[in-house]
Amino acid sequence: MGAAMRQGSAAVITVAIGAALWVTTLVGAHYATTEAATICSTLEWLSPASCALSIAAVVVAAIASRDEVRRVVHLWVPQQWPWLAVIVAAALVVRLLTVPATERVYYDEHTYMQLARGIADKGRGRVACYGVIEEQRFQCVIGSYSHWSFGWPTLLAGPLRLTGYARWTGTAINLSMSLATVVLVGLLAAAFFRNTSVWVMSAAIYASLPANQVWSRTNASEVFAAFAVALAAVAAVCFAQRPSRRLGYFMMASAAMAAQSRNEMLLVVPLVMILVASFGGRRAVSRLWWPVGFLILLLLPQALHLGWVSRGYQPGVVGTAGFGQQYFARNIASVAEYVRHEPVAFICLILASIGAFKSPTRKAALPLCLWMLFAFLPALFHFGGSYTFPGGERFFLACLPPLSLWAGAGLYALHVTLIPHVRATVLAAGWTLMFLIALRWNASHTVIVDRNTQTPREDCAFLRAALCSVPDDGLVITADPPVVIAEGKSAAMVTWVGEDIVRLQEMVGRHPGGLYFYCAPSSSPDHWPGGAQAENHVLSVVQKIIVREQIAPQGRRVLYRLFVNDKSLIK
Repeated sequence: MGAAMRQGSAAVITVAIGAALWVTTLVGAHYATTEAATICSTLEWLSPASCALSIAAVVVAAIASRDEVRRVVHLWVPQQWPWLAVIVAAALVVRLLTVPATERVYYDEHTYMQLARGIADKGRGRVACYGVIEEQRFQCVIGSYSHWSFGWPTLLAGPLRLTGYARWTGTAINLSMSLATVVLVGLLAAAFFRNTSVWVMSAAIYASLPANQVWSRTNASEVFAAFAVALAAVAAVCFAQRPSRRLGYFMMASAAMAAQSRNEMLLVVPLVMILVASFGGRRAVSRLWWPVGFLILLLLPQALHLGWVSRGYQPGVVGTAGFGQQYFARNIASVAEYVRHEPVAFICLILASIGAFKSPTRKAALPLCLWMLFAFLPALFHFGGSYTFPGGERFFLACLPPLSLWAGAGLYALHVTLIPHVRATVLAAGWTLMFLIALRWNASHTVIVDRNTQTPREDCAFLRAALCSVPDDGLVITADPPVVIAEGKSAAMVTWVGEDIVRLQEMVGRHPGGLYFYCAPSSSPDHWPGGAQAENHVLSVVQKIIVREQIAPQGRRVLYRLFVNDKSLIK
């Protein structure tokens, strides 16, 4: 008894010291008097490196614990597991054939691609103000540290190198992770609601939700966040039922990766601990301290990142605060409006409400409720967390796995109440047929790209065609350099050039292919301080010719070729 108490005390002390170290790092970064350039210079390589370490740890731990995972999962999955393969295959076919692979949030997806390219080529993550591509290698000459977490661009960096920086790389990875999350949801449902057919219902519901279909064909980071949290949840339940060292490392590596997928996903840590307590009891909790210590070490750079970002988060739009209570009522109203116009989502919400009250087990109630809250609530206080905001629904993707689990439980409760004599295989076949019909309806619905993004989508299409006229050693001056860099050309921010117009002459020597200027309705710098003045200033002091032009109802799209005159640059 004395040895056990000493061991327990040592575990508590270890976790307390680690937690204090993490909080000290977070608070220290927030209030540090160190020069901003010093902290940013450190974070530019430290954040991607820590994310790469977490991703590598997940891969290594998953391989090392694969036999133990297989034994635990074998206890969950019933004999009808081939239905899961049918659901995944149907979702893959329908999404490939009917859902267009395109950007749906402008210009965040391009910035993620540019960050990933910087990590792949130089190991540093910066949003470019002036970025140069020479011999297919990208260098961020002038840039700034991003407030975004670096999990997604770090994950994207390696495959981008392998595919030659093809634009479809991110959409292919997101599609794969979205389908993998369908499997993870099925496994979680099998673990949460043992000896029932809830698992096939939950997997089918998750696969058929319109938001999952749409965002699986984009470069957005939220698909990765939903996958990472679901993976951490599966690993936590595995550890709870078989608390081995290998599964402990797998659980905490997955939790670290999930916490680095998006800033608010740090709340996955208490979710993992509650899952272990709910499904493993005291035995699993007593062995939780060393994985927690491992997790704290992995997330120390994230503490530095969050502490630094919290010093002054700005969403990039003048006149808006990143978070605030003033957004809550608007965002809630937009969610209600979305559900009212989306039949599949509405039915899922009704089924989830039934499942929450008539669930066949109460063991999963607390973890699922916590999961829903931490994945749903933060976005309601965000300026972009509205379904009327272009791409706003992506912020809620991480709460769809627990919602689908509750909905599957609700559908099962209706089955037991209304048609209890129907065999599970027949019910699975009937639901799969319903699922395919729902997918077909959603396919005809989601093939229409969001009208709110029509202007930037057309701007990007024009830019991709226009960039064929720009030599590889040329430079494009624009309001959004990451968009141009993501297409494989060097770019500079118009406001940065406008600060010192003599920089144009310096760029002429570095870019023998010539200087170009791109402007379009959605990339107008009017919403940035001094943006419009800088644009007008640059165009007024140089000679120019139109390389490509398009007159559209939204405005004029133009790619200019600039000819710099030394005399015009003299102040």
